[in-house]
Amino acid sequence: MNEGNSDSNSSTIADGDENDIPKKFKLDRKKIQTATLVDENDEINQLGLSVFNQVDLEQGLIDQVDDVVASQERQHKFAHIEKQIQSLEQTISSLRSNITAKQQILSTIDRATYLASRKDVQKANLEKTIKELVC
Repeated sequence: MNEGNSDSNSSTIADGDENDIPKKFKLDRKKIQTATLVDENDEINQLGLSVFNQVDLEQGLIDQVDDVVASQERQHKFAHIEKQIQSLEQTISSLRSNITAKQQILSTIDRATYLASRKDVQKANLEKTIKELVC
């Protein structure tokens, strides 16, 4: 292994929000295939240690980190979609209120128009009656 470059493999999160990072990540060793050693297996087992093939260990770690990242992304997307839904519901509510107010205005205008036209008809009928009486 190249121990001189061990810092180049470490990662830091400079631009990310701390709330986006899971508080704890615990490696599940049961999901990683253990290596079997023939001569030293009993001694290692007695010490309560597990031996892993480096490739299997790295792949198991990568798989588990990928699962955590995917889960975090799903949660983030879900939260974002919920916010969008709430925003749309507020917009819909506002639009419904706006429509109701405009319908009331139209109803008032319709009533006023009806009354004005009725007045015009009555005036025309009155003028007609007056003309008939005068003639």
